Amino acid sequence: MAFYAHTGQNPDRTDWQTLEAHLQGVVDLALAKCQDSFPGNCLVRDLLIVSAWLHDLGKYRQGFQDYLAGMTVPRESTLHKQAGALLAAQRKNLIASFVVAGHHGGLPNIQDLRELLAGPAAVEGLRESLERIEPKIREVLNTMPDGPNIQERLVGELLTRLVFSLLVDADGEDTGEHEAKTRGWSPRDLPPKLEPERDLKFLLEFVNKRSQSVDAGPTKDARDIVLNSCLEAAELPPGIYSLQVPTGGGKTLSSMAFALKHAQKYGLRRVISVAPYLTILEQTASVLRSALGREGDWDYLLEHHSLADADSENSVEQSFRKGPRGERWDSPIVITTNVQFWESLFGNKPGRCRKVHNIARSVILLDECQSIPPGYFQPACSMLKALVEQFQCTIVLCTATQPPWRSRPGFEEGLDRIREIVPLEQGLFRMLNRVNIEWPEREESLSWENLVQMVNPNPQALVMANTRNAAKKIFELLQKSDAESTFHLSTGLCPQHRRVILETVQARLAKGFPCKLVSTQVLEAGVDIDFPVVFRELAPLEAVLQAAGRCNREGRLNQNGKPGGQVRIFRSAERKIPNDGWYRSGISVVETLFLGSGRKPQAYDPELVEEYFKNLHSQGNLDQKQIQAMRQNLNFKETAEAFRLIEDGGYAVVVATWDPALEKVQQLLQKAKSPRPGNARKQLAAYQVNIRHYDMEKHGAWITEEAPGLFVYRGPYDNYLGMLADDAADQLLLI
Repeated sequence: MAFYAHTGQNPDRTDWQTLEAHLQGVVDLALAKCQDSFPGNCLVRDLLIVSAWLHDLGKYRQGFQDYLAGMTVPRESTLHKQAGALLAAQRKNLIASFVVAGHHGGLPNIQDLRELLAGPAAVEGLRESLERIEPKIREVLNTMPDGPNIQERLVGELLTRLVFSLLVDADGEDTGEHEAKTRGWSPRDLPPKLEPERDLKFLLEFVNKRSQSVDAGPTKDARDIVLNSCLEAAELPPGIYSLQVPTGGGKTLSSMAFALKHAQKYGLRRVISVAPYLTILEQTASVLRSALGREGDWDYLLEHHSLADADSENSVEQSFRKGPRGERWDSPIVITTNVQFWESLFGNKPGRCRKVHNIARSVILLDECQSIPPGYFQPACSMLKALVEQFQCTIVLCTATQPPWRSRPGFEEGLDRIREIVPLEQGLFRMLNRVNIEWPEREESLSWENLVQMVNPNPQALVMANTRNAAKKIFELLQKSDAESTFHLSTGLCPQHRRVILETVQARLAKGFPCKLVSTQVLEAGVDIDFPVVFRELAPLEAVLQAAGRCNREGRLNQNGKPGGQVRIFRSAERKIPNDGWYRSGISVVETLFLGSGRKPQAYDPELVEEYFKNLHSQGNLDQKQIQAMRQNLNFKETAEAFRLIEDGGYAVVVATWDPALEKVQQLLQKAKSPRPGNARKQLAAYQVNIRHYDMEKHGAWITEEAPGLFVYRGPYDNYLGMLADDAADQLLLI
């Protein structure tokens, strides 16, 4: 009797995939991936071999074979992961047992695994499967060794994640390849390889050409120092690096130069750039495509976030056969978000974890790394260590406001041996000091009307508020004085709307036209915009300094070595603060540690930033969800549910009522709902707003799901304010 893993198109079963062929195929693919990701790691290899042979052992059950034949059978008799999981446990291989049990629904908690192994689907399924297995499979099982004796729980937990990632990727790929054969599709495209020498040459030529347009002076000198320091540091061994560079110091291109040269020297496979906000991600991707000469090469440089389908125009086959590219991360350069990166490493679902093994042997650029919430700092440090020690990665911590990552009394879990790419002794922060920050007096506060009176005399000014509702009120007051040159920016606007506004604002600034922009913290970090004056509502110190980076960015206002940009921090009389405990604590530290004692931090003093962060971190638990304990206890599902950088991930809804895009969006919606949607969903990402669950309920009458997962908003959309304005923090709900 023949046993099958997957059906085909032919009634005579000539194109069905046999179970033995599938198991062998998954083993072969998994081992190839293992060699690429973890060359020479015998422990991972051996665990993977066991997991791959056992993952579909339960498909030898008669009930499953009848199910494939189209017969109606009890669901219990089709369950197939339990048998292999139980056999692995009997062989004292807990890691393989977890991996096999989780390869469809996700890695379970330890107690859930125990219950699964004790159930009838495992016990009866294993008994029946062992009676029916083919001679080759029986021979493999008879020679299968017992599992390794791993004493440290976190080591075992991490190994489980690595093996799980390799298995689910190989399983998905083999299944997809079988589907391709049955449908007559051409052989799958192999992902391109990183070309570091070629890319670095293009990048350095691009930087040199850009540099010629920058006037001689401190800014040009500082960028040269940063680039040269990155190229020199790239020769050093893999490990953890800190790139603490003031805003405008050329961090994006210099860090990529480091990554490419370092990858070339040490044979690393890819570069992964991680950004906290969509505005940074889009800007970084655009700059890098130009710098590397990779415009339009979506296979080489992948942008991955929840608002975009990462597959190309004609990729239906590729997507089905190998899984969405965003699940795989097998492109040479990946630009992604904090949420995708961290929640994959701490996740438990196959789709989320499939990419984890492809993170190995990469250069990882953590841009604006201060954005990692302090409550996740301890587990994040633990995982960063693992990425270096177990994944053979190099990490670059990039920011102008570097948190204290190093181990210290009270934080022994911190990182060790961090190499500074540009030592503070180089004096970059003083060299690039372009602003004077004016802080409010102890009891000083302003009404929105008072604030607007201060802003109005400035032809060009940026005003940044803590909440969307505050930004809305300020914008409406400023607009009364000068509607033509007043603009608003928040995540209530879809990305294309934000892009149009930013381009308009940048053009007006460049031409010297009047321009006032009211924004939430959506503009805070990484956005290339340059105002002579910035007003910032009192916020945590890192937010204040990031806002200061939008002022006199190129240093053109400096005179006689003195900073010419003006940053005015104000307390609002309303004093609405986002409902975030760490945000509130950050403001409290600024008030007590600095302002309360007469100290007024400036942008040129990174030592004050370290003092601030250490004080802030002492205000709460750096593992507030007890994630490390969950990992120690092998509770994978619980860990994944706890490590959520955005508690309410919300929904991405397409805005169909923004006037300038009415026709375009309607055309894309029709295409997205058609039998051949192409990349319509990817294009619709430019017109989406991510909203929280409670907003989904509030605006439910205006929102319909017009295709699976395609939510469309047809309610009011203001051409200035966008969709929403409330008292919530304007986090970019970017997942």
